[in-house]
Amino acid sequence: MASTYDLVNYDSDEEREKNPIVPFANLASAAFFMAGLLHAAGISYGLMGGLAVAFLGSNRATRDVDMAFEAPGKMRDIWRVVEAQPRLIVPNTKLVSNILKVFVRTGPNYDDCVNALPVEVDLIESGKFVTT
Repeated sequence: MASTYDLVNYDSDEEREKNPIVPFANLASAAFFMAGLLHAAGISYGLMGGLAVAFLGSNRATRDVDMAFEAPGKMRDIWRVVEAQPRLIVPNTKLVSNILKVFVRTGPNYDDCVNALPVEVDLIESGKFVTT
């Protein structure tokens, strides 16, 4: 089972101060882990944002992974996938939203990353207009 975080009291600024730079290896590890989960569940997905352009050769810095998904059951399908994974940290409440913010544990206990840190992954339901 995934562990949980308190979505109401989550402070992204505090997280940014604690880990000002997220190494590319950790970002890639989180992206590949989530891609594997979604693929195994038969959920179509696509990588977006800063990490997507970094994989294409850009030097744009990013701190998180953005993935769009399309699933028949929508958010219910995503929740079923993420709640079962001990490597993930998920919100302690289900939202009425088209974005699910989870954290993937990365580091020596999980992959070849030197730094042990949770990486933010935003799972965004495709076909929805999102502003940040």
